[in-house]
Amino acid sequence: MAQEKHLYIVSFGDSRKYRMMYDGDRAERSPLLTEVESQLNDYLKQEFPEDSYTYYTTPRIVPIEWSDREEYMDYPELDAKAIEEIKKVLAHEIRDMNAINRLDRNAPYADAPLD
Repeated sequence: MAQEKHLYIVSFGDSRKYRMMYDGDRAERSPLLTEVESQLNDYLKQEFPEDSYTYYTTPRIVPIEWSDREEYMDYPELDAKAIEEIKKVLAHEIRDMNAINRLDRNAPYADAPLD
């Protein structure tokens, strides 16, 4: 008996949303998502070795009813090209976050003791 296909919309951090087909019931267990998470973690560790970025590499998964799949066909597919796009978006998000944190720490009196 063939397994039923499922459609999921997946995103990471503030990335675009991508469509992913999966034959299993639990998308988070799909080999593709496991591989994408691993690649994103490896990339971010290389770019930003000082911290962990689980928030950015954990997929947000929205299941789509199979009968509604036509409405989502314009979404790009989660593939190798998408992974490269996601890496760029996440790196940009993290650089922005780090820049804002540096600005906050450099504010006047940031290191002054509280009375």
